[in-house]
Amino acid sequence: MSYRRNLEPTWAERTDDVDTKVEILQQALRDGNHELAMGVASSIKDGIANERDLFADPGAADVSASDWVPVAQLPESWARWCEGWELFQCLNLRESTGQNRVSEPVDLLVGLPFDKVMSPGRELRVARIGSHGPQEVTSQVYGETRRGSDWFAHLVFEADVDASAESKYLIFCANPAAELPDYPSRIRVRGEGVGLEIETPDYVATLSKQMGQLESLVPKWHLGGMKLASHGNGHGEPPNIDWAHDYMSVGPFQKMRVTNWAECPHYEIVRGPLCTKVRRFGFPHGPAHPLFTPTRLFMDLSYTFYSGVPYFLKEGTMEAARDFCTLVARDDEWYFGGRPFDASLWMDEEGQVHEGKPPAEKADHVWGVGFFHRESRDSMFAVYLDHRLEGPSAEESGHTGPDGTTPSRLYQNTGLTVDHAKTGEGPHAAVWCRPMLRDNAWVQTGDRILQRNAYLLAPYLEEGGTSGLQQLRERLL
Repeated sequence: MSYRRNLEPTWAERTDDVDTKVEILQQALRDGNHELAMGVASSIKDGIANERDLFADPGAADVSASDWVPVAQLPESWARWCEGWELFQCLNLRESTGQNRVSEPVDLLVGLPFDKVMSPGRELRVARIGSHGPQEVTSQVYGETRRGSDWFAHLVFEADVDASAESKYLIFCANPAAELPDYPSRIRVRGEGVGLEIETPDYVATLSKQMGQLESLVPKWHLGGMKLASHGNGHGEPPNIDWAHDYMSVGPFQKMRVTNWAECPHYEIVRGPLCTKVRRFGFPHGPAHPLFTPTRLFMDLSYTFYSGVPYFLKEGTMEAARDFCTLVARDDEWYFGGRPFDASLWMDEEGQVHEGKPPAEKADHVWGVGFFHRESRDSMFAVYLDHRLEGPSAEESGHTGPDGTTPSRLYQNTGLTVDHAKTGEGPHAAVWCRPMLRDNAWVQTGDRILQRNAYLLAPYLEEGGTSGLQQLRERLL
């Protein structure tokens, strides 16, 4: 019968591509049918999310899918130990800084053959080779995806390597009978969405339920009940201790901040026995949103909290979607209310840590910053591991922007004060702030600013405090 005719024989005919939806969206706006336009906009978002799942590039694998070998090539006793698994690879981890590494997190993008592996999350295992052979260690798998004939997945485990020595680890796959592992964990995560509370052996980190920004930190080693928080101070948005990222439009007219998000436009959460990752991305909002909704500087930000080390990471990418001018833009700003610190620290480009503020000749060469208290020795320190500008502004020698603007230049200047005060009031907070763009910088389409920071909440010892921070930088670079 005619109604049984297949008028949509292919996948492409059973859906609508973005170009078709944009035409419908534009016509709906011309017709004043805003409800239809909003529905189509949501459908565009759903279609793009599906394309990302199907086609996004996972990146270059650290462990190639073509390098797996049969476990039969292992010593006989080792092969019996891993019975059920078909393939393995050997990882040689070398320590090059002269420091003992204990529970050092390793995060690798692993390729696996699709015809041999049914589920990377169930089948991947890690073992450390010791004096008595292999011994299984806790591992975590996230971000599984298939591309062509290969699986890709992130594999996290904790490595122990003696100073200037080498440790061998085996990773296994290809066991269709493997169960999903249920390892014990030293990290506890409470909450849903971005509003998480992450508890490690060293601290408790609380993220804003509204937009996922770091709201407070409580060190578990502190006997006096210390809590790093803004203690109510904010700029009209929920108070946090991490105030970045933002930029100021020309005028100055409005400040566009991720902390102005009423809710995260997009987010992804990774939870497991070894790490918790909170990724958020979208365009920042101004105080008058949605009256003004500029799509100029896209922000992609992630926190990573590990179970076995006292530091956590923040990584960010900001990408210009169109040419624009910014009075100032900031990618690292922290506010600690209640004056928990009374002295400053900074790190130069060579990794040397100094007390006090940087001298004028070093002001634009700051690669770490922090505070400490002279009596209690409480401290919070940020190590800037990566900070760079890529794209047209980094490649051009001449200025191409309109009159009144300046070329985009990435500054390594971080202002810091332990006596932050409002006009007419006494000091009430310790603040550091890195304005990486300033002076009406002309930002060009395709410009990208990348950062990777490590934050350490730990006692700053009178003897060895500076060397400890320098060694942390060496470990993480």
